[in-house]
Amino acid sequence: MDWIELEVESDLEAADAVAEVFQRYGCQGVVVQQDDPSKNVSRVSVKTYLPDDDSLHGKRSDIDLAVRLLALIRPIGPLRESRLTEEDWTRAWRKHFKVLHIGDRMVVCPSWLKYKPRPRDVVVRLDPGMAFGTGLHPTTRMCLELLERLVEPGIEMLDLGTGSGILAITAAKLGVTRALALDIDPVAVKVARENVLANGTEAIIEVREGSLELDNPLLPASSYHLIVANITVSPIVELAAAMMDLLKPGGLIITGGILEDQSNEVQAAFTGLGALVREMRRVEDWRTLVFEKSDS
Repeated sequence: MDWIELEVESDLEAADAVAEVFQRYGCQGVVVQQDDPSKNVSRVSVKTYLPDDDSLHGKRSDIDLAVRLLALIRPIGPLRESRLTEEDWTRAWRKHFKVLHIGDRMVVCPSWLKYKPRPRDVVVRLDPGMAFGTGLHPTTRMCLELLERLVEPGIEMLDLGTGSGILAITAAKLGVTRALALDIDPVAVKVARENVLANGTEAIIEVREGSLELDNPLLPASSYHLIVANITVSPIVELAAAMMDLLKPGGLIITGGILEDQSNEVQAAFTGLGALVREMRRVEDWRTLVFEKSDS
């Protein structure tokens, strides 16, 4: 299969907005690249890759329209497009990844690189393919750091919008005894399953295609101690009630993928259901919120 590389040049402040557009309209991975940060160059390149299949025309049209609208209020260049073969895409995509050290002891290692673990390292070996979730994005890093601190051995977890499976796999290696990883994208489901097997966590993590529905018999109420939803604001708000229903009293919900001006909307959705705001983390323009379900 061939792939289409879409690229937009923007200033640093607009890069997050462009990345949000790429993610929102069906793209499973985004690269933000600044050629030489030491020179204080304010222009960056934002790229994503789309498979050349039946969905290409619709996704490309949605992205093109959104970029044109953004360009009316921010200095954003035109959408550029180039075609890549499968081999070219793999080479272009993989060159952006390296071994990442996150938090006190977590390590995200691309599957094609070698790494000698230190005694306390929690190593997740990952091949993201076209599934979002590499540890590069600030929201993923914040979620990983929170998992390192909040996961307690023996708890059960739901990973909503699992992408590459990185958060569920990390939680399993930190002591979660059961995890359900959901994603509506069949490509992400396939990638997540492969990564779960590669990390030896298949006895703990079940990867399933789908989302949440209230009163779903396959998802009984009060099933999970921890829910992580590192997706986008619209589905987080839409599924807030379903997440709260699935959470055990005293349980936690970690929500990521939230831009600064969207955090109030997410906060209102959960506090309106009786949740308590336990924590808010900030990196650049991104916010990650932790909610707690009251014991009463």
